[in-house]
Amino acid sequence: FSADDNERLSAGARAAAFAKGTVGRDVELTLRLDSEADDRARLFRDIRPDEFYPIYGDASAPTFDAQSKGRFYARLQRDLSYVQYGDFNTSLRAYSMPGAYELGRFNRTLNGVLGHVQDERGALNAFASRDAFRQVVDEIPAQGTSGPYTLSRTDGLVNSERVEIVTRDRNQPALVLKAEPMQRFLDYRIEPFSGRILFNRPVPSVDENLNPVVIRVSYEIESGGDAFWVYGLDAQFMPSERVELGGGYVRDDNPLGSFDLVSANATLGLGGGTYLSGELARADSAGSTTGDAMRLELRHTSDRFDARLFYLDTDPDFANPSAQFLRGRREAGLRGRATLTTQTRLFGEAIRTEDIVRGGIRQGAQVGLEHAFDEWLRAELGLRVAHATSAAATDATQGVGEIDVRSIRAKVTSKLPFATDASVFGEFEQDVATASQRRASLGGDYRLFGRAKLYARHEFMASLAGPYALNPGQQQNNTVFGLAADYMGGQSVFSEYRVRDAISGREAQAAIGLRNLWNVDDGVRVLTSLERVAPVSGDGTTTSAVTAAIEYTKSPLWRGSARAEYRSAADGDNLFGSLGYARKISRDLSLLGNTSFSVMSDGGRAFERSRLGIAYRQTDKNTVTALARYEHRYDRNPDVSGDDETKRTAHLVTGHINVQPTTPLTLSAQWASKWATNTSAGLETSNDAHLAGLRVRYDVTDRVDVGSMARSLFSGDFDAARWGLGAEIGFLVADNLRIASGYNFFGFFDDELSIDNQTDRGPYLHIGFKFDEA
Repeated sequence: FSADDNERLSAGARAAAFAKGTVGRDVELTLRLDSEADDRARLFRDIRPDEFYPIYGDASAPTFDAQSKGRFYARLQRDLSYVQYGDFNTSLRAYSMPGAYELGRFNRTLNGVLGHVQDERGALNAFASRDAFRQVVDEIPAQGTSGPYTLSRTDGLVNSERVEIVTRDRNQPALVLKAEPMQRFLDYRIEPFSGRILFNRPVPSVDENLNPVVIRVSYEIESGGDAFWVYGLDAQFMPSERVELGGGYVRDDNPLGSFDLVSANATLGLGGGTYLSGELARADSAGSTTGDAMRLELRHTSDRFDARLFYLDTDPDFANPSAQFLRGRREAGLRGRATLTTQTRLFGEAIRTEDIVRGGIRQGAQVGLEHAFDEWLRAELGLRVAHATSAAATDATQGVGEIDVRSIRAKVTSKLPFATDASVFGEFEQDVATASQRRASLGGDYRLFGRAKLYARHEFMASLAGPYALNPGQQQNNTVFGLAADYMGGQSVFSEYRVRDAISGREAQAAIGLRNLWNVDDGVRVLTSLERVAPVSGDGTTTSAVTAAIEYTKSPLWRGSARAEYRSAADGDNLFGSLGYARKISRDLSLLGNTSFSVMSDGGRAFERSRLGIAYRQTDKNTVTALARYEHRYDRNPDVSGDDETKRTAHLVTGHINVQPTTPLTLSAQWASKWATNTSAGLETSNDAHLAGLRVRYDVTDRVDVGSMARSLFSGDFDAARWGLGAEIGFLVADNLRIASGYNFFGFFDDELSIDNQTDRGPYLHIGFKFDEA
């Protein structure tokens, strides 16, 4: 309640509730309600280890259930079927056979209603959302380093992003060989206001077979204007064990550009490890452009024979951002391998790739024979033919003219006698008509514990677009050295990062954990990678990237990590580094700190982030509990015109302390300060802000307590400080259930302050309930 100078009375109330349990017959209910809208709410709200205090000193594992950007969340689930209102991702389809749908894929992060029905015969999904979101998809070429990689927009909604490491076929770039989803905090961190992504491992620009790697990020932004509907329906049905049918429809009513997507798919199991699948899709963008796409695939897998035949056709106007295939392409291919004897295998492939817009076509085939002379030595001999039109099928061959390849290829692979898990190879390919059209490579790999592979490869090739485009006008050297692995099968083992009873595994890994490292000893992991792409002739630029990292998790009392990455390219050199350290200093004191920095050469962009958190918890007396945090931020952005640059430096310090000198008396204090300096257009400005608070609580009886609180918010001149003063009485009405009523005689309100503390003038009611899993 409050009254203004004209004696007009206004009143407000807030209600919040959370419940989870079983209702009815085997139906699980999850419910959350908060009547107060939070303008800063984010999709899939969660505990954020990169914000607030980085360490709490008690190894607690906080979780966030009932995720919803809005005021309400509800979910009813029975077995595998459920209906919910809240945040969801539309890609959660269910199907049994491989590759059922690709063209009709629709990946969005939305808030609304989602229903899912599933049994042993199939699944049905339906969703509807009314909001003002628009999707943005960025594909960023990987650079061989952890980043930072910058998104095209800085206003993306936090937690709406979907990050994937996508590997494309270097002979047919429209095709995706592998798409590896990334997890936030475990694999990467993102700064919501700068739009920079930083990974916990270097992302190679090419894989071990020199296929290009890109970072694909899809995220939501506020489109502005009125809310509109996005809804859809999809289903997968198996009328028999060998037949699966499916389809979907999506409608986006965005007034700035509506979108319709219709798709149908079918998969037929022919027996003996053979599958035939097909898919049709149509995308309509605002009724102005309509594009169709189709995909056919035949696969066979058996002990003696593996084969894959595929065909893909996407119109230039087929604009489905969630489909990973490039539009305006026709791709066809046949790949197979047959075991003739226990020592001999026959292999071959044929490809055809076409750029519909430019009319460029490349097609070719190769066939070869592989023979194992013994368990140590294998040899391959093959033939390749290819032809490309003068209108390039890819950007890399523009200006080269028509390409004809008639080559013979030989490869020898040998295991090392002193290391059975290691092998080396040498390969040479020579065109029989044009002497300068050749390819040669040397390399090797080392298997690590069956989960990872350390590899190295150097290739000289008379092409910038793969072995099917050998030509006399281009030459390139490629060198790669790295580690290919999915750490622990793609899972995350938080216990390796937990520091006894002081730091939880999640917050420690978010601060110091690196990914895809080589385990050289118990609790000791390292990573080294090297890649170099150097065009000798033809268009192209030389790029090099080298990384090194080490992580130590052996001691139960401390964890640490360090890495350094350097990239050299025509657009400038970049140095990136990070350090992480977690330590339990004593039974009562623990700390967690990390820093990362990136610097571009010649006065280019630079940033640095450092955090240090300290937690003090008395194990025996439990009289004093304290948390403190320091953070430093530095950003330098050169002006594109070269005339000026902007620079920002900030220091942030926060602290909380609870003291209980006697059993009934508890003293609580808080402090927060920020100092910032901004430089722009040659002018430097500085500002600061400080918040201080003190709270006293006294237990009159076992069930009644009284308290008072005072706080101040000021900046620069202390005379202009804002003050607050209030009193409170609380009652323990049941075990772990406390109701308190208070009044702030005078106070202040600030959107940047925590919404959990009432600081403005007037009466308030507070209810607190502590509960566990039961």
